[in-house]
Amino acid sequence: MNSYIFFPLLTITAVLISGCSQISHDVPRPESYDAAPVSKSAPFLRKKSKTAAAANRIFEAEANRQMAYTASFTLTVKDTADAAAFIKMQAQKSGGYVVSSNQFSVTAKIPVGKADEFVKMLSNSGKLSDFAMNAEDLTDTITDLNVRLDNLKKLRTRLTALLDQAQRVEDILKVEKELNRITTEIERLTAQLQNNQNKVALVTFTINLNTHTPAARDRNGVLRYYPFLQTSLCSTAAGDESEPLFDTVLPADFINAPGGKCGVYTAAAADDCFLVMQQQDIPDDSSLDFWGGMIRRALQTYHNFSEVKVEKCVWDGNDALLLTAEKTTVSGEISYMLLITIDRNCWCSDKLNMMELSGGKTAFAGHKNTLLEKSAVKF
Repeated sequence: MNSYIFFPLLTITAVLISGCSQISHDVPRPESYDAAPVSKSAPFLRKKSKTAAAANRIFEAEANRQMAYTASFTLTVKDTADAAAFIKMQAQKSGGYVVSSNQFSVTAKIPVGKADEFVKMLSNSGKLSDFAMNAEDLTDTITDLNVRLDNLKKLRTRLTALLDQAQRVEDILKVEKELNRITTEIERLTAQLQNNQNKVALVTFTINLNTHTPAARDRNGVLRYYPFLQTSLCSTAAGDESEPLFDTVLPADFINAPGGKCGVYTAAAADDCFLVMQQQDIPDDSSLDFWGGMIRRALQTYHNFSEVKVEKCVWDGNDALLLTAEKTTVSGEISYMLLITIDRNCWCSDKLNMMELSGGKTAFAGHKNTLLEKSAVKF
């Protein structure tokens, strides 16, 4: 082919490429809305006729709309580990799968046609609360991506034809360069289209798991008479004390975090470990073993710690107890220790001296040893 015939074709191609390139930067951002939380009287929790149930589906878009749904709720059960396993089984039965799971939270993706049935099945296994749903309309986005892909594929076909006609090396290289760019753009938009189509096809559920804590409190009787066992333990709220309590030497990695609870000292390290020191009024002549047992039960009942261990020790010359425990959260494994002793020299009442340390398992181990050494704790 003569070069004077080729150049007009290349010029037309350049115009097509320019127009297509401009389109690719104008993807409309999808709008979303937050649905009002659904109460326990939501349609999937009520017994209805088949016709009524079909008319009240939560995860059903209007005709010709492509909606991406996400939902979250809390499921209160007797055993969170068993519940997580049950959710995984129900997800698989629904044709979906679990994305992530631990003892306290599960994230699952469920085909939109099975989503209402999935929620109903879980509501029968425990107490469902705090339901919230969000719907994102991806109709325009998906339509736009399809149009762009169609234009790019047509352009690629034209460029391929031009490449077959090109004779000069310079022209061949120019067309090949554009072909590579167009192919890359097609692959990028294809992946984006597939991602949006998956969002429409699958509802993403975040399920928070709780145990029947209120019933446990009732069964534990006297625990409820000491509110600090529920609210003060494991707290990372800043305290108003500017200096460490109990003549404790602060580990080098911690800094004071003032400005909060009265009579509480709080310090934090950069690795997200927290140190809390406080005193609580307790009935005169109550024993250290009594408080060790009470706190052990409180950590399990109110704060979801497992395998709480209690060791006798001496803290600054006084009889003391060291409680250690661990739990798994959405953020990972958390380690915890609480050192307690009783100060009976206060003029108004006995005081329970408490020093807590909590944080990620690895960082916690080093800080624990340093703190016990600096606090002259002996076993």
